[in-house]
Amino acid sequence: MTSSVKQGTIVFRHYRNRSGVDEVTESFSSLNELFELCLQSENPKLVDRVHIEGIAGDGNKHTLTLVFQSVTIEKNV
Repeated sequence: MTSSVKQGTIVFRHYRNRSGVDEVTESFSSLNELFELCLQSENPKLVDRVHIEGIAGDGNKHTLTLVFQSVTIEKNV
């Protein structure tokens, strides 16, 4: 049996002036859909976590979580 991805969730972080940081989730069913979600050019969001659910070659279910950290550095003007 080969390993396969069944579904996943991407968690975006979005800063709002009044409420602070909000999390927004979107689901995907293929790695191609995940790729497209990460490349959104209209109203881009900060990727915080990606949860990928699938079945390993031995038939067991697994969830893989990828966590990202980003930093914004402002130039002194």
